Amino acid sequence: MTIMLENVGVRHGAHVAVEGVSLAVERGRVLALVGPNGSGKTSLLKAIAGHGTHTGQIAHDGAIPLRIAYMPQNTAAAGS
Repeated sequence: MTIMLENVGVRHGAHVAVEGVSLAVERGRVLALVGPNGSGKTSLLKAIAGHGTHTGQIAHDGAIPLRIAYMPQNTAAAGS
């Protein structure tokens, strides 16, 4: 399975979180998304997972994604 992004952008109101991201990640490959706080990493992951709105194209093997697992960071300990 390949995940393909073409010119993907994400906005939060007037704020541009992600702009012009294009890439393809083939099955079995690992991609690290690294950057400082507020650089758009989570916004891009949420767009790939189908949460929220984005511009551009996001597809799996040339088709619209059907399933993606996404685990957001949670700083609170269980039971807190």
